[in-house]
Amino acid sequence: MLQLDEVAESLEKKAKAFEKAAAIIRSQLPYRQGIWMRSIDRRLGGDVIELVEDINHHCKTGRKRNTTWAEGKSKEEKRRVKNTMGYVKPVP
Repeated sequence: MLQLDEVAESLEKKAKAFEKAAAIIRSQLPYRQGIWMRSIDRRLGGDVIELVEDINHHCKTGRKRNTTWAEGKSKEEKRRVKNTMGYVKPVP
C-alpha cells in the first residue's frame, strides 16, 4: 500500500503543477508573445489532451472498459487502453 501512497502523492503534485501551468498560460495569452506561445504549444500538453479525450470517450461510450488485448489494435486504441485501464468513473 505504501507504493500506492507514493504514486498518489506524485499524481497530486503533478495535478497541482498542471493547475499552476494552466494559470500561467492563461495569464500570458493576452500578451500574444509569439516566441513563448509557440514554444509552449509545441512542447506542452499533448499527452494531457489525449488523456482527457480518452477518458471522455470512455465515459461517453458507456463501455465498462476496452479490451486489453493489444494484438490487432491501432496506436490510438492501444493508447486509449493505457489511459483508461483501471479508471473509475466518479459517482455524481
